[in-house]
Amino acid sequence: VLRHLDLQVSPGSRWGVVGENGRGKSTLLHVLAGALVPDAGTVHRVGTLALAEQQMPADDGRTVGDFIDEHLADARAAVRDLDSAAAALAAGRPGADATYANALEAAQALDAWDADRRVDVALAGLGAVSDRARPLDTLSIGQRYRVRLACLLGADDDFLLLDEPTNHLDLAGLHFLTERLRAHAGGSVVVSHDRALLADVATHVLDLDPTRDGRPRVYGGGYDGYREGRAAERARWAAEYEQQQAEHVRLAQALSEAQNRLSTGWRPDKGTGKHQRATRAGSLAR
Repeated sequence: VLRHLDLQVSPGSRWGVVGENGRGKSTLLHVLAGALVPDAGTVHRVGTLALAEQQMPADDGRTVGDFIDEHLADARAAVRDLDSAAAALAAGRPGADATYANALEAAQALDAWDADRRVDVALAGLGAVSDRARPLDTLSIGQRYRVRLACLLGADDDFLLLDEPTNHLDLAGLHFLTERLRAHAGGSVVVSHDRALLADVATHVLDLDPTRDGRPRVYGGGYDGYREGRAAERARWAAEYEQQQAEHVRLAQALSEAQNRLSTGWRPDKGTGKHQRATRAGSLAR
């Protein structure tokens, strides 16, 4: 599905992925996330990563609160580790200084104390259900997706992989998502057909649609750069096609003229076994 693909998603970069249905956009997200192993090539990951797929299972009895707890597990574990390290430091246990310093650094890196507030803000901004006791299977597909998206934004992972994130958002939710992605310090890869989102967010665009050489195209300069680059690529392709058609006409005329010259040329008398020249003339000219 994906060939000759090379990209680097660094902190601060926001990739938009475009292409026809079936070109491998969702497959790419699963490869980046590690859910699919590529047949060839390598993927290097550094930092934490979150993937928001288009589908979300809800038949396992979980509630909105359970789902939030799953996404904030690292932050809450960091706070627990810090509390334990602080108790050990207060008790004067050997090595407690280093343990506390490491735990504090981990909690600060995750901004663990603010995680629940970030999720609440995202739930409100996306218009998602905030009742933590509400079973997921009582929510619509769109409501479940908004809850998941809010959890991903609240967890504040280093890299966000989002598959058609605007499918179930209203205008207010779209505005909130756009602002959060633009403010996100890490990297993001967004598969979307929403041109407004791509224009507002993307710093790079990966185009998986067919090309002259079969290789995906990467465009800098955001969505405007993609549109300009795609138009220039199409103009070059059209110009080459016109040149090829002109060359085809020229060669066809040359072939016809050569065949005419050979077919009206000298032929030996019949019965001599020497008239193969005329019968092979067409293939030789071609």
